[in-house]
Amino acid sequence: HPNIAVTENILSLNGTAYLIMGAQEGMPLAKLLEAQAALAEAELKFILVSVLSALQQIHEHKIVHGGIQPAAILIGKDGEPLLINFAAARLAIAARTSRLTEELAVGYAPAEQYEPGNEPGPATDFYALGAVLYAGMTHRLPVAVQTRKTSLSQGESDPMSDLSRSPDIVYSAELLQAVQWMLQPEYQDRPQSAGEILALLKSDHASETKTAAAKQMTAETVTRSRPVANNMLLMGIMIGIVVLVTVGLWFDENPAKLLEDGPGSGATEPLSQ
Repeated sequence: HPNIAVTENILSLNGTAYLIMGAQEGMPLAKLLEAQAALAEAELKFILVSVLSALQQIHEHKIVHGGIQPAAILIGKDGEPLLINFAAARLAIAARTSRLTEELAVGYAPAEQYEPGNEPGPATDFYALGAVLYAGMTHRLPVAVQTRKTSLSQGESDPMSDLSRSPDIVYSAELLQAVQWMLQPEYQDRPQSAGEILALLKSDHASETKTAAAKQMTAETVTRSRPVANNMLLMGIMIGIVVLVTVGLWFDENPAKLLEDGPGSGATEPLSQ
């Protein structure tokens, strides 16, 4: 799938298994979120639809990612989102020890991953993906699901703010509704398939023209977020080129003036230099 990292090989050695992935060029979404306050709706929808397409395929094969978070979505140089760092196997091993909680991404992991005996399913990935979009919209870390459930059980309001009521959030109603649906604390209250979310979004933004525009916008955002050192290097190269061209033009326009000083080394030396 174009939005899933390719597995190069699997090796069974030393009493365990090693998953070898191909090297990928790009920027983790986590770095992108650090670089700017909020992503545009076209970018968010493009990322959402791309990842949902990937999830739709793996869920059909009874596979759950289990660890979706901004660091697990790589934005390639072409703007294409890539799902990496599948965590289901690692979490299944950690569940047999006391280290499971340490393996989960706080704010992105749903309640069922903290409760022993619960099997993760498609809605597990949808909660995490909804939390990623929440972070992209608000530039804030999502509230831990245990905190949310505790507040709701005590009759208090959900500490995870309702995006549709925030005056600072300017996104379409269907996108906000999709995020709120994915972020429901209880498993059964969330979407149960990627198709349900895509239907809510109406998928009209996924036409070739709009998808290409969103992809280009995402690629440009990645380019703008490159380290400052790259920009400084480029600036230095450009300044050097301008200086060389200027000097060349000056010598081209003033050879006669240099030769007016008469023959001898004094006239020829500046030209050779």
